[in-house]
Amino acid sequence: MKEYGKEIISCLLALVIAGGAIWFFTRSLQAERDNEPADLYELIPSDPAMIIRVNRIEMFNEQLEKFPILHNSVLKEIPEIYFSLLRHQPKMQQVQISLHPQGVLFAATIHPKQQKELKKKILPALFPAYAPVIQEKYGIPVYYLSEPTNSFFGYFEIEGGWIGSYSRKLLEETLRQYITGKGHPGIPAVTIRNAMDANSPVNLLIKKEDLGIIEKPGLSLADEVPWMGSDLLFTKNNMCLFTVFSPAFAPSYSPDSIAFILTEKISREFPSHSFSYQLEAEGDHYYYTGCISIPTEDPAQDHHTQNEHAEEVAGPTPHEDLSGDSCE
Repeated sequence: MKEYGKEIISCLLALVIAGGAIWFFTRSLQAERDNEPADLYELIPSDPAMIIRVNRIEMFNEQLEKFPILHNSVLKEIPEIYFSLLRHQPKMQQVQISLHPQGVLFAATIHPKQQKELKKKILPALFPAYAPVIQEKYGIPVYYLSEPTNSFFGYFEIEGGWIGSYSRKLLEETLRQYITGKGHPGIPAVTIRNAMDANSPVNLLIKKEDLGIIEKPGLSLADEVPWMGSDLLFTKNNMCLFTVFSPAFAPSYSPDSIAFILTEKISREFPSHSFSYQLEAEGDHYYYTGCISIPTEDPAQDHHTQNEHAEEVAGPTPHEDLSGDSCE
């Protein structure tokens, strides 16, 4: 009888241990899913004109204070609340801001704890006037926050992601995109995304037609590379744009013509600042680096910086490290 009792106890212990192992394994899988970042490119619902990827948020916040001219150029169409979100929640893993005809979309990869902090602390402080209005769409709660100007900022949460916009239409299109799981055909190809440096503080993706590069009709390669991907880098007194392109990017344009167009575009964005660029070739790839010199308060330092500008910010060659650490 005692032997039989021991067998029962052993079986119960084995069941408890097995059940605990299964529970622990399930919780580990769930935690892994919760920490898995969302693919922000797949959330883009329509054809954007520009995509801004912020990879190093704390550094980007620092550079925004150092180079306020950014607010009057490439960032001028972005609502101020988006920058407030970056300042108040700098631990977001990555932020993607896309500009659409319907409005501007803010999407971030974020940990569940940071989602909770946004909802409970940061957003109530940024929108203190009224409690959020909650509407369910496709089974997911969408929160609308009101401003005194009678405008509404909406957002919703997904596993590993947080999406917001002032455009209700754009927000609902993004939510539908997430539910269907089908990427929009207009988003940049994987090869273009991978060509940019993920360690750069900021990646910029711009439609080549918005740069003024218009292909002649009938060219077979004309529609294969509709985007130009570039990295925004920062040195002590310079802000630089680095990009790589091949002849397939714009078959009817010479590399020098593309470099001239980029230079003209950047110079128009920053008309009050000195600008220089360098174009290098290796094989069938061309490496463009264009830098804006930001004056200091010391005229002697300004003169020294201007004289050595071309050498200092000539830009990374194909064999150099392109990480943000190299441009601090």
